[in-house]
Amino acid sequence: MRRLSFIAALPLALAGLAGVAQAAPPACGGMVTVDCIKDDVLVLDGDQMVEGRFLVTDPLDNTMACKDPGKAPTFNSDCKVNYADTVTRAIQVIGSVPNDQWDEFVIFGQQVAPATNSPGPLFFREGYRGSTATPGVNEVANIGLDVVPRAAGRPLVGYVAAGGTGQPVGSKPVPLQDVVSTKYGPCGKAPRTAADAPPSAANPAICYPSFYNFFDAVAQATGAIYGPYLKGPAGSTDQNGLSVVPWTKSGLVAAPPGPDFKGPVMVTMANEALLPRVWNSLLNLKGSIFAGNYYRDNGNGTFESTLPTPYFGINLPYPAGWKAGTVLSGTQILRFQPLDLYVMGLLPANAPELQNLQSFMNLNESQVYKPSGTVKFNGAVGPQMGLRQGVAVRPPDPTRTNIGFADIASWNGGLRMPAFETAPHALKQLWIMVTKPKALAHSMDMAEEMLRTAELTKHQNWVNIWRRTFGPYYYMLTGYRGRVVTTFDGVEDNAYWEFGQPADDSKDLVPVNGAVVQMNGPEPVPNSPEIKTALRFINVPVGGGVKYAGKGLRIVGKGITVAYNAVTVRMRVPPAPPGVTPPKSFATLTFDNGLKVRIPSSCGLPAREGCTEAAFLIPDGKWRNYSAALDGRTDPGIDPMTMKAKDVFTENKDFTGKTFTGFTFSPTSEAFQAADPMNPDTAIEVDFIRIGNVASSKDNDTQSCVSCSACDKLEIGQS
Repeated sequence: MRRLSFIAALPLALAGLAGVAQAAPPACGGMVTVDCIKDDVLVLDGDQMVEGRFLVTDPLDNTMACKDPGKAPTFNSDCKVNYADTVTRAIQVIGSVPNDQWDEFVIFGQQVAPATNSPGPLFFREGYRGSTATPGVNEVANIGLDVVPRAAGRPLVGYVAAGGTGQPVGSKPVPLQDVVSTKYGPCGKAPRTAADAPPSAANPAICYPSFYNFFDAVAQATGAIYGPYLKGPAGSTDQNGLSVVPWTKSGLVAAPPGPDFKGPVMVTMANEALLPRVWNSLLNLKGSIFAGNYYRDNGNGTFESTLPTPYFGINLPYPAGWKAGTVLSGTQILRFQPLDLYVMGLLPANAPELQNLQSFMNLNESQVYKPSGTVKFNGAVGPQMGLRQGVAVRPPDPTRTNIGFADIASWNGGLRMPAFETAPHALKQLWIMVTKPKALAHSMDMAEEMLRTAELTKHQNWVNIWRRTFGPYYYMLTGYRGRVVTTFDGVEDNAYWEFGQPADDSKDLVPVNGAVVQMNGPEPVPNSPEIKTALRFINVPVGGGVKYAGKGLRIVGKGITVAYNAVTVRMRVPPAPPGVTPPKSFATLTFDNGLKVRIPSSCGLPAREGCTEAAFLIPDGKWRNYSAALDGRTDPGIDPMTMKAKDVFTENKDFTGKTFTGFTFSPTSEAFQAADPMNPDTAIEVDFIRIGNVASSKDNDTQSCVSCSACDKLEIGQS
């Protein structure tokens, strides 16, 4: 899905770099690819300057333009993006928008990152300068930060410095399929064994080796707008508070001068806008994206940090980039845990899973069981070690290791405000890519020029793909409780529901035509470790179902050359009572223009002439994926040029090239009534509904662009 050009073609008036444009950007087209919007990513000209500084500079001197063009085959340049200046430049290019237009900017350098210690995604708070005198923007009370409103003309709370497109997993550029299947290099080097002390991490990143992939690191930086910043009891310090500064992250913090140091750990000047925090490493948080360990009970009075607990009840967040047959449910991966979800406003304060937190914060060095011989807490062992396997503690009384949530709230001045009931459950991001300077992007040699242009275009397309696929991934990490909206205008383009947040899902999808539904959020599956989040249909008259009634949705039928569009529904239909022949039934999704999609279908869309449908829902009580292609159908045929067998594609012009803002879903074409409304096994259950396209490296969004000034600076393929 993508956004069509929606901004009117108005003249842009930029009164110099110090001024702010007062008009929205006009539409662009052709070869223009700088200072414009491509698939909702703002592409900024890396040759521009702000207050005498280039956006892309020498990695050691931000007053000098970068001169490293990069070499084949990757052409990655040893340069640095000035992120704070990029924010200012983006605001100038965007023009006048409401002050709450976005919460975060997410900024990439196109094939640009320092060759040594390339940065990982980090959240920088707008206005923060490393002191309590300038605490930075924060709109939430009682999460450990002062409440500070946004500055006029600065439509964000903070920005995510996401690193270079050439270094998402170290020094090797990777396509989408590797972003979520490869350990993320800038998190640091892992110890050789669990017993080895972790090496100091000079890469500017808060994530930890062997635990995070690239999207995990972006999700951590995204959530850092809210946490982890909670304060501990009165008198607690960086050594024993709820949130602490990570000692091993030498690329972010100045290490204390010795093991007896008890003062604050200072943020380095190079990252003065950063407030680096992780959860206290002696809290048992089951494997938190915010760097919270999971302590396994060894059964002998000791508790040992290990991999996260298995994550059950999850599906692949998007189809592309995963090997066929991949099953995520049950894997030991990081995700946002209950304390994370609370500070993010995604879990109510009275949630049962939040009320008691196992803590070893009060233990001293002598109670470290492994590694043996620990004399003093330090970066390798202790509250500030971050995520690490193989550290075991032996508390004096294992039954007295809990912290009550009421205590946590009291230490922080009360409950989070706004509370879950009124807090927004979606973050609004603007994704930005800063291009390589023109002098570095091109070559006088024609053959090398073609290679460089191809690489530039590929990296630009990767950011477009990452934007569309990060939303579903982040949604998964929150347990389907929170979303991130990454479009320029803030209209949701992620038509994907897993029903983990009934407070929102029941407003997005409302019953129509007499249907009776239930959305209960996460539910345990009897006799199984699985967790279920389902839309349950108790009663469905003919034509009954649910209709989208949310605040805004945009579904765009892409052209047939760039993506495979489909609707996928995972559902289970209960068996008919004994002696009753189940009716042949199918589900239907109807777009707001009247286009009806039969699920499943054997005749395709559009239907083959004279075809009789033979595909139906299977009433056996088992979970099944039902899909329908939206682009069109493919039939065996003959190539008229060669007269050899060749598949023939028939485009569905009722979908491709059109934009939809809503839909109605009916789970059955026949009237349905659950045999026992109190028994979920007798209802029709829907695990997820997903409408969209499979992200493709060929997806250039050639028709979607919004232009700004200076659009003739750099030409790198189609926009």
